[in-house]
Amino acid sequence: MIEKNLNKYFNNLRTILKERQECFEYYNNTIKLVNLQKKANMRVFYQKPVTYLIRFLFYLPINLVRIIRNVNNHFYITKLQNEIEVIKLEINEIEKKNG
Repeated sequence: MIEKNLNKYFNNLRTILKERQECFEYYNNTIKLVNLQKKANMRVFYQKPVTYLIRFLFYLPINLVRIIRNVNNHFYITKLQNEIEVIKLEINEIEKKNG
C-alpha cells in the first residue's frame, strides 16, 4: 500500500516537473520577447524621436504596468527555477530509495 502511494507520488512529481518546465519556458520566452520589443522601440525612437516621446508620455500608465509585469515575470522565473530544482531532488531521492 505504501509503495503504491509512493509510485503515485513519484508519477505526480514527474507530471508537475514537466508542467513547471513548460511554464519556465513560457516565462523565459516572454522575457526574450520583451527584450526584442525594447530593441524595436529604440529603433523607432531614433527614427522619430518627437513622435515617440509624445506617444511614450501619453501611454505612460500602460508602460508602467508593463514594467511591473516584466519584474513579475523575472520573479516567476526565479521561483520556477527553485521549484524545478527541489522537485528534481525529490525525484532523485525517491529513485534512490526504490533502487
